[in-house]
Amino acid sequence: MQNQSTHINTQMLTVQQALDIAIEYFQEDNLAEAKSLCNKILSVDTENPNCYNLLGIIEAQEGQYQNAILFFNRAISIKKDCSYFYNLGKSYKDLHKLDQAVDNFRLAISLDSSFPIIYFHLGMTLREQGKYKDATEVLRSLVNLTPSDSESLLNLGSILAEQNEHDEAIEYYNKVLALEPTHQSALYSSAIVLANQSRMSEAKHMFDRLLYSHPTDAFKIKAAWQIPVIAPSTQALIDWRNEFSSKINELIKSGLQIPDPLTELGKTNFYLAFQGFDNRELNNKVAQLMVSVCPSLTWTAPHCFIKRQTQGKIRVGFISNFFHLHSIGKTSRGLMAELSRDQFEVHSLFVPPIINDPISQLIQDSSDHYHILPHSLDEARKAISDLKLDILFYQDIGMEPFTYYLAFSRLAPVQCVSFGHPDTTGIDNIDYFISTDFFEMPDADSDYSEKLIRLHNVGTPTYYYPPDYNVQVKQRSYFGLNDQTNLYFCPQTLFKFHPDFDSILADILNRDNQGVIVCLEAHIPHWTKLLKQRFQCSIGKAADRILFLPRQNFNDYLNLLAISDVVLDTIYFNGMNTTLEAFSVGTPVVTLPGQFQRGRHTLGMYRKMKIEECVAHDPADYAKRAVRLTTDKKFRKVISSKIVERNSELFKDQQVIKQWEEFFTNALNASLD
Repeated sequence: MQNQSTHINTQMLTVQQALDIAIEYFQEDNLAEAKSLCNKILSVDTENPNCYNLLGIIEAQEGQYQNAILFFNRAISIKKDCSYFYNLGKSYKDLHKLDQAVDNFRLAISLDSSFPIIYFHLGMTLREQGKYKDATEVLRSLVNLTPSDSESLLNLGSILAEQNEHDEAIEYYNKVLALEPTHQSALYSSAIVLANQSRMSEAKHMFDRLLYSHPTDAFKIKAAWQIPVIAPSTQALIDWRNEFSSKINELIKSGLQIPDPLTELGKTNFYLAFQGFDNRELNNKVAQLMVSVCPSLTWTAPHCFIKRQTQGKIRVGFISNFFHLHSIGKTSRGLMAELSRDQFEVHSLFVPPIINDPISQLIQDSSDHYHILPHSLDEARKAISDLKLDILFYQDIGMEPFTYYLAFSRLAPVQCVSFGHPDTTGIDNIDYFISTDFFEMPDADSDYSEKLIRLHNVGTPTYYYPPDYNVQVKQRSYFGLNDQTNLYFCPQTLFKFHPDFDSILADILNRDNQGVIVCLEAHIPHWTKLLKQRFQCSIGKAADRILFLPRQNFNDYLNLLAISDVVLDTIYFNGMNTTLEAFSVGTPVVTLPGQFQRGRHTLGMYRKMKIEECVAHDPADYAKRAVRLTTDKKFRKVISSKIVERNSELFKDQQVIKQWEEFFTNALNASLD
């Protein structure tokens, strides 16, 4: 074709013949010749829309999307064609101008609704915008067009799973598997969705199928690393933990390699913390496995090899994926805002995706510098290294994969974690776990792979702003509740409901025939279904008086706290924000302290307020105290008054700031010795 081009004379060819040759050049990736011939065509036929369209395609392929848009719009001005609008939409999408992309994809479909590729790109663009319902409807149309196309079925299943429509997602994965029984993505996606629903035996069966056809190192680890969310019994948890420990031991010996655990595994030990056991050994084992499969995780920033020379401000970095309207955002913002700027330079490190709301804005405004980290571990490590931080404070290791894997690296001379996810990490490069003496048992040091630091005489390790509660109180009838019942509210997420808690709930209901326990539905419907089934077995007929309300907006949630007779604290893993919010409206919280600090948060707050009446000694005592608070109205009023009088001890506590400042200074000095 290259030699032939020198003999082409557009006067001797028809325009269409010349355009066909230009298309051939393009298909052969000879873009310069294709572009040159298009320009010759336009010198003869200035109103040729197909020629403008081809030039737009060439510009887009070269990454010149703005130029491409000009050519596509020129083509459309001459002729409204489905393909022109589609190509224009693609260029807008590549420029991340998603509204314009959606508009043009929809125009393309209005002109010709028979092209599956347009539905695909429209659906994916809507998904990227967070318009999941609209995207789902578009992908349903795509499946109707291509009912036997595996990728269309898989994409629809995936977007349904993202909306927690797990049962329907599995239906579409099964349709893919009916067409292609060993389809890797369908097997994997189905296994993950089943595990996320806590359908553990079904998930294991699907992982077995996956490993039989695709025995990759990553899938071997993922298959072992699925933690039950709603367990049927305590014994089931014990059995699972024993099996999990054995599997991790085997994997450590297997010589597996995972170049990028974030993308290939994307897992943490999150649900271990809710099982009520000492997790140090298991968390250590998983960390050991991660280092063995990916030694590069333990990368060290260059400045950590050099002794700090400057005597200037201590550079402290706070890092999280949850710096927004989230429990982590609520408990983190105060310390960042109040830390002395005479001594410290505060950096907030946002892990994407970023959610913009008043709390994220407050954190940005309260920081001396805020940074949005890159999406990859390697780039994020280098970006943090460039900041040359003295201290890196992880807010919540174990809550999500990015900071979990990042924490294996040495990115600052001092690295610490606190109660954001209140469990030891098992990671060698995390030096300190900061708690309080009110939270910890005397022998708690052995619970941690980190060095345990106890703040003294503070209700929590956080500088906490009291909730803004200036809304009119709504009556129980607003929530469909009876005014004549005694209302026990347990607003914790359902994975905190340990099987051992069931007997306490049963005891409360048996002691109080007028009692109703109110919980909130899980964001994954199957969890609610599993917990209801467990209650029917463990509690019996009285379980009919355990009600599940839909998840509430924040004002309605605070209203529920305010109109409840008592809040029930889950055992083994207490509330933190929940308890503080209950205390802010004067509602008593009954608690049974556990062995580990994650089950002693409410105890710590009561110790600070010097209130003992709501702290139980054993399960029977828990039920007894809860029932008294709901049935003895005078007693309840006395306790509520005490809480209202003393809850200021828990909010905006300057002692918390002072002790964090002392810890940061002492920890950095210790690292220099």
